[in-house]
Parts: sequence; C-alpha cells; structure tokens
Amino acid sequence: MRENIHPKYYQTTIRCACGNVIETGSTK
Repeated sequence: MRENIHPKYYQTTIRCACGNVIETGSTK
C-alpha cells in the first residue's frame, strides 16, 4: 500500500515544487 502512495505522492510533490506547472494549470 505504501509503495502505491509513494509514486502518486511524488508526482504531486514535483508539480507543487515547480510552482509554474501548478500556476499554469490553475490559470488554464
């Protein structure tokens, strides 16, 4: 179960850290 959450959480963290990706998605 933890392994499944790790990969999904990682993608979200990377996008959040980018900031630009999240802002672009929010604006669109």
